[in-house]
Amino acid sequence: MAADLDATLERYAKIADAAVDRALRIGEQKTLKEAMRWIPMAGGKRLRPVLAMMVGEAVGGAAGAKRALPLGTTLELIHNFTLVHDDIMDRSPMRRNLQTVHIKWDEATAINAGDALFARGFEVVLETPGTPALKAELVGEVARMVRRIAEGQQWDMEFEKAPAITRKDYLKMIERKTALMFATASYGGARAAGAPVKLARDLEEYGRLLGIAFQIQDDLLDLSADASKLGKPIGKDLRNGKRTVMVIDALETLQGDQIARFQSIFGRQDASDSEIRELFGLLEECGALSRAAKLADSYGAKAVGRLKGVKKGAPRERLEGMLRFVTARAK
Repeated sequence: MAADLDATLERYAKIADAAVDRALRIGEQKTLKEAMRWIPMAGGKRLRPVLAMMVGEAVGGAAGAKRALPLGTTLELIHNFTLVHDDIMDRSPMRRNLQTVHIKWDEATAINAGDALFARGFEVVLETPGTPALKAELVGEVARMVRRIAEGQQWDMEFEKAPAITRKDYLKMIERKTALMFATASYGGARAAGAPVKLARDLEEYGRLLGIAFQIQDDLLDLSADASKLGKPIGKDLRNGKRTVMVIDALETLQGDQIARFQSIFGRQDASDSEIRELFGLLEECGALSRAAKLADSYGAKAVGRLKGVKKGAPRERLEGMLRFVTARAK
């Protein structure tokens, strides 16, 4: 089954690559077009359009997957819009082993390119086959998603300066900033493929839970992955003072000299690589990393229960496999 999932992910990712490429061949302004394409065409697993197509297939077969592609492409464009703007806010120099847009060009061009990616996403979602009512529904879902993602981003920035953050705060933030896009991929993919609203809402919850698990693992990857494989500097979250679930856990668990040492390094932009490795060691020693991995697994287990309304077969099994794929990335 793992081989089948890998083959499906690869096949749908190639379809998504081609769709994103086609979507970004529009426009007359050469610099803007190049800046828009810079990050989207630099790679990535295309998980959001792949998820939309996998859900579409699970409820509507091959035709359902094809009908879900415009919605999935929209989400990929909007996802990349958020990355371009996030990199400006975070002052990130690298993304997918390339200079970020604001470094390669300038901040004004990056903001403009992000805005254009955002607008292009709404053009593409209207290419979804179906009635005007369905198109309007999907536009509404995407618009609400983007607004709520902005809330998550604002919380994320404010949490870096807040004196204390709880696990509940963190989970609320990542639900908005990350999980909403997975939820919209699942709901929109299902609706585009012809699923009734009730089933689509169950799949939306599946996507939300999957997205939370994904973000926890992404935070773990920032600590444990190889920089060349991740495509961005390791330890950025620790240098930026980001309160991930592991950091929140550690701040509640560490004591004495260990908590003093942790606080002396955490949030320092000039922290050396050896100091970042020291923080990683403290997170590992106090059990924060293993507890975060278990938390991600628990969200994956909850998500499986939301697939009961999907008919049994290989497409449903692959949706179950997505949970294992997501939660295994940092192990």
